Amino acid sequence: MAAISPKLRQLERRGICTEEFAPSLWEGIAGMSLEKDLIEKKIVSPLLHPDLARKHGVYPPRAILLFGPPGTGKTTFSKGIAVLLGW
Repeated sequence: MAAISPKLRQLERRGICTEEFAPSLWEGIAGMSLEKDLIEKKIVSPLLHPDLARKHGVYPPRAILLFGPPGTGKTTFSKGIAVLLGW
């Protein structure tokens, strides 16, 4: 079982997010496999492994802009990224 961040633990105590729900959020996003792969490679990996990324000259982004019409998954992607990073 992965370690749960203190912030996620606070949300869990308030009943907003549960430990069982959080790890499956990213995997539960159906479709969009190209977009998910891109996000994992360009955003998540450099933030999870900053020393390794820096060694290879990759610097994590300082900001991310997701755009599109309502209902296209922007918020779900944001929450999924946050869960992957333990934020």
